[in-house]
Amino acid sequence: MAATGADAPVDIGRYEAAAQPYVDRVLALGAKQYSDLISTVVEDGKDKTLQWVDLVMAGGGMLGIAHVGATYVFEKAGLRFHNIGGASAGAINAALVVTKRGEKPDAPSSLNTLRLMANFDFRKFQDDKDSKALWDFAQQAMADGKLSNWEKAQGAWQGLRQKGHLQVWNRLGLHPGDFFESWIKGQMSDGGLATVRALNQRLKLDSIDSLKIRDGAASATTLDDVRQGKMVLIASDITTQTKAEFPEHAKLYWDNPEDVHPGIFVRASMSVPGFFTPVTITKLPSGPAAEANWQKVGFSKAAADKAWAEAAAAKAAKLAAAHKPVEAPESLKVHLVDGGILSNFPINAFHLPSVPLLPTFGVRFGRNRETHSGYADSTTPLDFAMSLFESSRHILDRDFINKNPDYTQLITNIDDTGFGWLDFNLPNDRKVALFAAGAKAAAEFLERFDWAKYKDTRKFLLDARTTSKAAPGAPMAQSAAAPAAPITPERKKAKVAT
Repeated sequence: MAATGADAPVDIGRYEAAAQPYVDRVLALGAKQYSDLISTVVEDGKDKTLQWVDLVMAGGGMLGIAHVGATYVFEKAGLRFHNIGGASAGAINAALVVTKRGEKPDAPSSLNTLRLMANFDFRKFQDDKDSKALWDFAQQAMADGKLSNWEKAQGAWQGLRQKGHLQVWNRLGLHPGDFFESWIKGQMSDGGLATVRALNQRLKLDSIDSLKIRDGAASATTLDDVRQGKMVLIASDITTQTKAEFPEHAKLYWDNPEDVHPGIFVRASMSVPGFFTPVTITKLPSGPAAEANWQKVGFSKAAADKAWAEAAAAKAAKLAAAHKPVEAPESLKVHLVDGGILSNFPINAFHLPSVPLLPTFGVRFGRNRETHSGYADSTTPLDFAMSLFESSRHILDRDFINKNPDYTQLITNIDDTGFGWLDFNLPNDRKVALFAAGAKAAAEFLERFDWAKYKDTRKFLLDARTTSKAAPGAPMAQSAAAPAAPITPERKKAKVAT
């Protein structure tokens, strides 16, 4: 694959060298525990313990390169991924993790993804040449959010606007997204994942004979409960106003969901509104089973079909009364766009109310909101629109975290300062820097994560909620945001010793 822009091809060794200090830091942690679901693999003639976690990655466009850096360090630390999910860029990396680890679910994936990414020309994703040229020029003229040349920038935006009016009107986006769809489907097909059926089979952990629960682990989850892994890729259905979770919700949109190519879910999840055309479904499944499936997500397809038919009949009657030609009624079209519109960081995807057997690690972009808060600038119409957009795509996920404060222990924030999420012209040195930023965030997270403390927190929350349900109206003895005193005798001794 071609290198980005005028850059000379870069060897992946440059990426690995940039991440090596962070790899050294996690290796120095030794046999630190991150999970109670473990397995063994032979590496360099010695048994190595692998620890399994769930992983959720946020959307962020080109910032997704940092996800590869984070998973690279996680895997170097001996972590493997049981359930995996994300939105937009997070969905892309989730799909590549499962694809690039091959037929062995305990094999690492990130080095193969890095080989794919290192010299890939991401500008190819902008597959309308006219729109691409204008977009590139406008971005350059407005570098760092400041107009370096007002007249040129104004002209570029005007040209983009004129082009955009036509493209958005005709196909609801500047770029058709055909190149990306072909690319991701090709990657997944080459990896043996051309159907949902094949994907679900690949997510099984049955082939890992050494898979077991750590001795002494206290969880209601059994080994049989975790033998089937799960993927959750988020897309936004703006027609029925549904948060689509693929592949689980494929049955809502296709008659034979097991035969659908999972690459289409990734394509839907990354479809930035206005920038890429949406994935459009022109014929939904019908019948009692389909209606039952839609009812589960709070939507009645039967009622919607009836309303659609009545509106079409009313339109036809109006045309006939005016002695105008009556056209055949337009069929219902469902549009799927960027999952980040509704849930950019779906950290709740694998949530269980019990004390977990394995944690759900979350990787998102930006500095920690709890310690680096700021006010959104809404002084101009563009700022106002962006503030609305940012609020809508983060608020549901933040609401879940606020109601489940233990999840703050599971999340790492990648510092994306100075990087643009739609900067497809990113030069190689900046790509390396993004990769390293993800590696750094992962290392810092693993250093501070305390698996025993997290389980204590979850047990406390579970006990508190159980007590609250048993005695409604009784005040909780302790804030849910703070964990209870250590539970086990060993932990109590450790506390006394300190």
